[in-house]
Amino acid sequence: MVPHAHDSVKKTGGSLLLGLEPMCYRRAAMGARTAVPMLSLGRALRAATGATLPTSARLGALLVGVFVLAGALEPLLTRGLLGADCRDLPKVEGAPFPPGSGHWLGTDQEGRDLRVQILCGARTSLIVGVGAELLAAVLGIAIGGWAGYKGGRVDAALMHGTDIVLAFPFPLVAVAVVALTQQRGPGPLVLLLGLLGWPSIARLVRSRVLAVSRLEFIAAARAAGADDVRILARHALPAGITPVWAAAAAGIAGNILAEAWLSFIGLADGSRVSWGTILHGARSYVSDAWWFALFPGLAITLTILGFILLGEGLREALDPRIRAAAR
Repeated sequence: MVPHAHDSVKKTGGSLLLGLEPMCYRRAAMGARTAVPMLSLGRALRAATGATLPTSARLGALLVGVFVLAGALEPLLTRGLLGADCRDLPKVEGAPFPPGSGHWLGTDQEGRDLRVQILCGARTSLIVGVGAELLAAVLGIAIGGWAGYKGGRVDAALMHGTDIVLAFPFPLVAVAVVALTQQRGPGPLVLLLGLLGWPSIARLVRSRVLAVSRLEFIAAARAAGADDVRILARHALPAGITPVWAAAAAGIAGNILAEAWLSFIGLADGSRVSWGTILHGARSYVSDAWWFALFPGLAITLTILGFILLGEGLREALDPRIRAAAR
């Protein structure tokens, strides 16, 4: 007789794992009802609206929203409202100019408006930060989920590979890749950050799937004849990727900082405006033109702070152990 997963649910107080409620029930092929923890995206989105987030996390969500809108609407804002093109910014002689009526945030050493450049840099940071984290999340969920579900030698081999990737020092790898490939655009940078950023997500997913795979509804699915891929994709992973939403927010912040650092030291595409390239040009004007480095530095700081606060808020909202401790 196939065991009923909802019997174990009653014994554990209504949830298979901490933080996996609510449940939905799907009929297995042999007629048993198996409790399947649903993907927590809905809860993450509800948390991001501010309904369950602390004040600090709501502030983070606001900062992230401003950043995303600035990056997504950059062509409309720069070309439509400001009449500028990121690839060919107008220059004013006699620069740099301090903030004033003509240039709200001042200009750089070539007379290009910093307000427009910061908007252009937001788009670059959005592409690199989100794109690299999406790649890292896909790889991390797939590798960590398979390792946690299969266990044994498969788990050991995949985790050893994860340890090897974690051992690579990012600055050294970044310099070596750029020197060997001579590719400095956003695309290669997304690949580089994504291929180096998945291990932390893989470890999170692996630990959750490892615990879920021992529960009765997984045994019921196996008894019903479901193959490993189906069980992992439809039953184990939805319960195991809950921590990914919080980790992804912190990962995006790290990617934005990495892109700014690479641009600052001259390893990124110099023809594309980014916050790091603005700071690179401001090195020689720190004492004479304070606004040159201040405003792009504030943009980086506030954006990273926003993602960190949002990630912490999502972690608190999605982890019932933290919620219980706060009561």
